[in-house]
Amino acid sequence: MNALAATSRNFRQASRLLGLDSKLEKSLLIPFREIKVECTIPRDDGTLASYVGFRVQHDNARGPMKGGIRYHPEFVIQISTNMEGLGYNQGTWVTSSSKEARSFEFHICSTSIIVNRIDLSLPAIPNLVVWGMLNWSVQGSRWFSHPIQSLVKTGSNQAEPSGSAWFQAVWPVPEPNQVDPDEVNALAQLMTWKTAVADIPYGGAKGGIGCSPGELSNSELERLTRVFTQKIHDLIGTHTDVPAPDMGTNSQTMAWILDEYSKFHGHSPAIVTGKPIDLGGSLGRDAATGRGIVFGTEALLAEHGKSISGLRFVIQGFGNVGSWAAQILHEKGGKIIAIGDVTGAIENPDGIDIPALMTHKNGGGVLKDFKGATVMDMKELLVHECDVLIPCALGGVLHRENAADVKAKYIIEAANHPTDPEADEILSEKGVVILPDIYANAGGVIVSYFEWVQNIQGFMWSEDKVNMELQRYMTGAFKNIKSMCKTHDCNLRMGAFTLGVNRVARATLLRGWEA
Repeated sequence: MNALAATSRNFRQASRLLGLDSKLEKSLLIPFREIKVECTIPRDDGTLASYVGFRVQHDNARGPMKGGIRYHPEFVIQISTNMEGLGYNQGTWVTSSSKEARSFEFHICSTSIIVNRIDLSLPAIPNLVVWGMLNWSVQGSRWFSHPIQSLVKTGSNQAEPSGSAWFQAVWPVPEPNQVDPDEVNALAQLMTWKTAVADIPYGGAKGGIGCSPGELSNSELERLTRVFTQKIHDLIGTHTDVPAPDMGTNSQTMAWILDEYSKFHGHSPAIVTGKPIDLGGSLGRDAATGRGIVFGTEALLAEHGKSISGLRFVIQGFGNVGSWAAQILHEKGGKIIAIGDVTGAIENPDGIDIPALMTHKNGGGVLKDFKGATVMDMKELLVHECDVLIPCALGGVLHRENAADVKAKYIIEAANHPTDPEADEILSEKGVVILPDIYANAGGVIVSYFEWVQNIQGFMWSEDKVNMELQRYMTGAFKNIKSMCKTHDCNLRMGAFTLGVNRVARATLLRGWEA
């Protein structure tokens, strides 16, 4: 199930629990505005290039719309197998800059192969249809299927069982500058509910430019950002729509937007969040999502009479969110026994030395080369024995094929949509407690709100105040979710969705939505 289908499904379940009018329900799902613009820039070589910029503004009933601007990177393709092989999460992750085709490698060491949960017999491979998942970013994905154009044997490995060999399959996929409107709508909608769950006065939005930022120079990215801002500056604003960084963008991108927007509207530091500190960015913003994950985890564990100290944690993903979460959990006495990212996975049953690992990572090292732990099979990471599992990377990593094998007692959804609905049901039946993404990873947008407030006031906060307020918001939101769970006799996910949807519905009705 893709991100839009899953989000809409959760919304409709919450709507039924709340007893919303069908017309209001439909109104809440439809975006307020969808924007699509052409952005043409000169490349460094003198040629002209055109890109499509977009922005979905979902809802503004509770305040200005808020959401990331992403520059889509290369497609990431997940191929899952039931055999030993290359890759990540029981498969292979490959990116390619080729616009004509994408390729992946997989290892065949039996007479059948499972490609994303579809059994295919070996003799049928010449006419193989590959099922896979295009992950546009850590925040979304969608399914595709395409016939393979060619399949060639590229070598063999004598160390493997007799008859095993390496093959390469090539098939066409959409151009990397094509945008999936369903995914963007889902993420904009999710931001509406997320900001309502956190009780910050925002609605939801999402947007960006269909491009591969890795193929553009810094000056080309600046020109592209400025042209995009010129095209949408009348449709965003400090009290209208406040963008933030997302996949493929960063604080520098926000600085360019701030500067270009200010040419039209005067100095407006509150037009974007996630800015550099020197331009009005907030202290504590870099660690906010990871720190929010920890505050949410503390609130959940306290509900069950536990604390972070002494518990065993497994973290999937060691980028910004995963690394900050690991550091703060380690400081609070948590034992990080396994970590994985796209470079590999490592384990240490006695606990990984996180400060040493950060030193290794900051020095350019990869996980599998860290001396303080042993390399483990990537396929085992999500089902590793632990108390708390924290998926911080991609969506859809917990599904019906691996959910039954998950051994964690608690799952903290630091990534967006890491658990498929089918896996959700399996895990619930096992008694696994899931802290949903709509709440768990809200720390980033909460501190973005703090940054916006500081910019409007012209008064900057200390980092201690930012962290203290973040803890207050995360703790308060959890209590409100639990209250909704008791009212509607539902799990934490539905408790969060009913809380968010109810707040937006009430604001919509109070403003007179039928007028």
